[in-house]
Amino acid sequence: MTSLSVRALTLFDEYVAMPSAARERALAALARSDAPLYATLRALLDADAGDEVVLRRSAVDFLADKQPANSEDAPDDDAHCADQSRIGTHLGPWRLQRLIARGGMGAVYEAHRDDGHYQQRVALKCIRNELVSPDLVAAFLDERHHLARLDHAGIASLVDGGIDGDGRPWFAMRYVDGTPIDEWCDARNADVRTRVGLLIQACEALAHAHAQGVLHGDIKPANLLVTADGHLHLVDFGISSLFTGSALADPQLAATPDYSAPESLRDGIRGPAVDIYSLGVLAYRLLCAQWPAPKHSLHELMPGWSSAAAEPMERLLQASTPASVARQRGARSVAALADALAGDLSAIALKAVAKQPQDRYASASELGADLRRWQQGRPVLARPLGRLARLGKLMRRNGAATALAASLLLVLIAGTGITLWQGQRAAREARATLAVGQLFASTLGTATLSGLGSAPFSSRALLNKTEAQLRQMSLHDHPQLLAHSLATLARGNAVIGDYKRAEDLAAEAMRALGEVGDDDGYVSATQVSMLNARAHFDDAARLATARLTQLADRNDASARREKVNFSAELAQAEWGQGHPPAALRTLDEAVAQARALGPGNEELQAQVLIRRGNYRSRVSYFRQAQADLSSAIALADKTNTVLADDGRDELVMMLLRKSRRVDPAFSERLLQSRRRTLGEHHPKTGRAWILLGYTQYLAGSKVIARQQLLAGLAMIEAAYGRNHPEYAMASMIASYTAPGDNRDSIAPLREVAQICERTLGRNHETTVRANTVLAMRLLSLSPRNQRPDDPAEIETLLSDNLRIKEKAGLPSSREAQLLARVLMLRGTPADLPRAQALLRHAQSDAARYYETDDAFTRLVSQMAISLDYLQGQRARADTAFARQVAADVADDSDVASAGIHESLMFRALYAYETCRDDDAATLLTQSAEDDLRRQGPEGPATRESRAYLTALRDGAMLTAPPAQGIPPYALKAAVLRRAQNCGNETYFVRKNSTTNLTAALPKGGVQPGSGTAKR
Repeated sequence: MTSLSVRALTLFDEYVAMPSAARERALAALARSDAPLYATLRALLDADAGDEVVLRRSAVDFLADKQPANSEDAPDDDAHCADQSRIGTHLGPWRLQRLIARGGMGAVYEAHRDDGHYQQRVALKCIRNELVSPDLVAAFLDERHHLARLDHAGIASLVDGGIDGDGRPWFAMRYVDGTPIDEWCDARNADVRTRVGLLIQACEALAHAHAQGVLHGDIKPANLLVTADGHLHLVDFGISSLFTGSALADPQLAATPDYSAPESLRDGIRGPAVDIYSLGVLAYRLLCAQWPAPKHSLHELMPGWSSAAAEPMERLLQASTPASVARQRGARSVAALADALAGDLSAIALKAVAKQPQDRYASASELGADLRRWQQGRPVLARPLGRLARLGKLMRRNGAATALAASLLLVLIAGTGITLWQGQRAAREARATLAVGQLFASTLGTATLSGLGSAPFSSRALLNKTEAQLRQMSLHDHPQLLAHSLATLARGNAVIGDYKRAEDLAAEAMRALGEVGDDDGYVSATQVSMLNARAHFDDAARLATARLTQLADRNDASARREKVNFSAELAQAEWGQGHPPAALRTLDEAVAQARALGPGNEELQAQVLIRRGNYRSRVSYFRQAQADLSSAIALADKTNTVLADDGRDELVMMLLRKSRRVDPAFSERLLQSRRRTLGEHHPKTGRAWILLGYTQYLAGSKVIARQQLLAGLAMIEAAYGRNHPEYAMASMIASYTAPGDNRDSIAPLREVAQICERTLGRNHETTVRANTVLAMRLLSLSPRNQRPDDPAEIETLLSDNLRIKEKAGLPSSREAQLLARVLMLRGTPADLPRAQALLRHAQSDAARYYETDDAFTRLVSQMAISLDYLQGQRARADTAFARQVAADVADDSDVASAGIHESLMFRALYAYETCRDDDAATLLTQSAEDDLRRQGPEGPATRESRAYLTALRDGAMLTAPPAQGIPPYALKAAVLRRAQNCGNETYFVRKNSTTNLTAALPKGGVQPGSGTAKR
């Protein structure tokens, strides 16, 4: 070896450890001062980066090859030109557009389908012209065959393949527009959790390959590409093989040495353990920017070199490690990064790079599962724990509940003696208390949601016992421990609905901190949540804004997650203050921040998406709400079933608000999932019963639906009591299924509105909705069940709601539609211009927020026809009513039922006043039979149709009670017009008339217009 080679090898370790920008600056300086040394060192660095074929031979031989024979030797321009010459040519249906990369045996091009059938972009790989040999062709074909076995979202799978004109194989793969995993992480300063999330994705892709019998053989950053949205793709199976356990057939196909297992470098052995070792090395590079062992470099290629044993990651991080390494990983300092890596995560990486294959993980799936356990705060296989250590791990799984769980455990095991059963009982108590904190996280969304699974709904008795025991401890010398414990108790009380107690405990927790900082924001987040829950929105907004101001200058991963949480709380406060547009803007920012956190934060993203989807649904932004909720479900489904089910719950509510029917099977699956994850008596299980009951009701199963609704309502009342918004909202949903023409249904809705106003305030969106539902129910009462003061109350409720929503900048289509209907039905002709203005407002909102076939859009269209009639355009309205009936006759929905009834009633009235009494009788008979089929004999519409038909037979249609859909002034006007048009003669139905209530109509019905008026 020449002195130049020795000097290059001496410098190599120093240069390879540098950040890329610093390395290039140092190389530039070296090039100016010592060009030969620069050229030799550059060759080593390029080889290490994988740009050259690294042969499994000594560094001496390698460097000898890199020495120029004379100064006239030129770089490999001819080969590069040959690869470039393929651009613009075709291979099969693919046109090669640009050269992406040149690897050890192939050139990869971006190619586009160019045969006119459809458009597609692929990465197309060809053998490099200058490397054609039987062995390389065989290896290339192996790669193609191996890819053909793989079908996984995390693997760039095979799309097409063939042979070119010179007999050389090629193949096309799914195009991945990504960045090497290390560059992607460093460019985004991805924190440790995000990097671990990407490693988990790599394990999942590799596990699929191994399951198909395919080894990758060259795991390194360049072969793990990450797209902009954080999805990882495993590429380049160029030296892949099937499980053989034998050495490589061709030394030219050796893997990148720095990521290769010792047995692969030493003996050429291939097996899953080799890929797992490479993943372990990758974990070291991603998490601490170090190699598993000092001097892990090209020294291992030297004859007789024996690699050192791997060291824990935290030990490799020394004082000399650049601070930029920590900052790039979301840590404040190198010491903080070492603390974050120490313990379980370090043990996982150490196990993956064990010298002996049998000491590593048995599979990529097992490695991925251990990494996921670390993410969730669960015990890992790499560090077996005893019972007490596992309990400690359980308590740390949710940092929010750590203090209380630890405190309770100390209280329970302290005393005169501890038996085994007492310790086990203490552990159970600690787990139950931890579950309270976890459950609160899912309920109000201010803490980490991971780990929430089968936790039972905790009782008030357990919370009281826990608080009493906690207060017996002397914790005043530990203010943070005390504050965290009190905050967790506050959350537990909020879960069971005791918001007043929860607010008091949260305030006490803040006082307990004193001068000690709330470093993780847990206590502040608890108080903000309690203030929001108690409808103290001004105070909540002030505290959330103050915390966000404190976090403004911090950009570490922990601070970024905290910003998302406090932004979500600020949005809830803004919503409660009556500023929904501001709340939605805040949530837009929170969603963007959550997405910017990258992989590993899917549950936090899902959390804020569910809240935004809920708010968007409440203000009728249905399309956007559905997109948010669907995305949240997809994000949480694999890791947090409870959170995913929260999204499904809101999705059902969104569809119901939109007056869309929901498949009862979907609600049934939600209920079964709630029962499985939360138990039979949890209030969220009760809510699932209510949603199932309502969807069953809409599907026609009304008897069983009522039973399900009442069962769910009882569970929620048992959990929260009656004076709670959750009970009020559940009761509101149940009220939709109560008989419409029943005065008894009014009192429960008044109670709902009063509960909402007491707990949330008059201007809160939930209170507004409760008052709107109350107004709708009063308006739906038949004339015989109405009271004289009902119209005034209805108009007051709707006018107040319309004012509140317009002031807040919220869509008010429902209130405008209902108020227009009140003016049409209960007002005078002088009120019709105002009704028309309100209806136009509702029509505008319907076009903006609803689909054309949504129930609300159809309802507004029906009202527009009725208003046209009332304003004098009766003939035109009669034609439109006929079209409406024809369109709705096959629809069994409630809106179709009401629309057909009202249309036929107005048409009968028009026939009556224009002396077409046979037509009037036919139309009323058609209405009565349709109402009987849809509502039964006691339905209000059935009774009304029958009463009018009976009155018409007796000689005067208008002797019946006032119609629900026809205002009294319209009936009186019809009498006058009939007198003018038909004289004073009356119509009597002959005993043998074909118009008979109980007789079936001819197929297709009797067509109005064929009858004659009796003069």
